[in-house]
Amino acid sequence: MFRKIVLSSVLLFCLPFVFAAPAFAGPAKAVIAAGKNTGTVDGQAYRLQMAPVLENGHLYAAVRDLAAALGAGVSWEDKTQSATMILERGSRRYTAVLRAGADRIELTDAPGRGIAAQYISVRKIMLDAPAVLQNGRLMAPVRPLAEALGFQVRWDATAQAAVIE
Repeated sequence: MFRKIVLSSVLLFCLPFVFAAPAFAGPAKAVIAAGKNTGTVDGQAYRLQMAPVLENGHLYAAVRDLAAALGAGVSWEDKTQSATMILERGSRRYTAVLRAGADRIELTDAPGRGIAAQYISVRKIMLDAPAVLQNGRLMAPVRPLAEALGFQVRWDATAQAAVIE
């Protein structure tokens, strides 16, 4: 009888966490190449609004294009010249704020929707190349922004492309 009560209590405690955790929203794999107006998301062609640019050893992509490829939402604040990306990934919710000309990303890592109180982390991630406005688009170095949102990034030198997983 005692075992049944303990087992029932454990199940009742854990059940909300199992069903409340949002599914991973991002792709399994995204590829963005310098100078190409198309990338791939999970093997499917994806049209970019602006071709990524390779500059001083950094691949820059439009923040809106990168957010869409990674499954994140993005909003633009004209007054502060900043973009905010929001991504639900696993049981976490990442919010990254990037300003034009800034050399850092302000990242908040918090529990996802429906998750009981957990830790909230707020940190600044330094960029080795600043975000820039180009043709009315905020361009950011792909690697640090994707990594801030929890992705792995590798460089394919032959294709001049970032492979994001």
